[in-house]
Amino acid sequence: METNGDVVSDSAVKVYHYISGRLVSLKVPLGGRVSKGEVLAEVDPSTPGSSFSLNPVLAPISGTVLSLPAAVGSSVGSGTAVAEIGVLEDVQVEARIPERFVGVLRTGLTASVALEAYPKVTFPASVVRVSPIVDPVSRTKTVRLAFDRPDGRINPGMFARIRLNTLAYPDRLIVREDAVRTDSEGTFVFVVRPDSTVEKRRVARGVAVDGTAEIVSGLAEGETVVVEGAAVLSDGAAVRDIGARKVSP
Repeated sequence: METNGDVVSDSAVKVYHYISGRLVSLKVPLGGRVSKGEVLAEVDPSTPGSSFSLNPVLAPISGTVLSLPAAVGSSVGSGTAVAEIGVLEDVQVEARIPERFVGVLRTGLTASVALEAYPKVTFPASVVRVSPIVDPVSRTKTVRLAFDRPDGRINPGMFARIRLNTLAYPDRLIVREDAVRTDSEGTFVFVVRPDSTVEKRRVARGVAVDGTAEIVSGLAEGETVVVEGAAVLSDGAAVRDIGARKVSP
């Protein structure tokens, strides 16, 4: 299965100030390394008619400053992130898998990841987390993949192309997914008879991955099915073979 995703920091933390105020200074640069407890920024909680000391915003973890979303002079509070810190050595890939493929997802699946910055290099990875729910809007499941070994070339925010090695199904019959048709009575394929006419045959379809569909019942290994032009066929129609598509295990 091939899909796209984004490199993210698995240990990223957004930092907030506990009371409202005005951000008066940033003490760290974007991309800078910080230690736990280090001052990231200062906030002035003073209000009209009252004056208070500046409050420091402290780093909750050691890591790298990934973003500084608040500008100096702006108002910040418990709902406004002042900074985001992440551990660059602990990066993962996040991808959203369409609902039709969720049947083959599980932790432990291996994958190869290609990054736009290094088009000739593939980075081995594996699935470490699968969301328990399907997003009702996008109809996708979110998965996380961890790289097999740390690599300083991999940075959060990079675009990733993922080739996921899905589960193997030994001794299962498969056909091209576009050979399987659906009508009001269910799924079917057109099987080519020896006299070059077709039989509309009911089948039970299993998982579909990478443009192929598993056939649970209704077909035998070696039978030829129609792939192109099936939309205009009917049972008994004559066909011409322009490239055999036999059922394979």
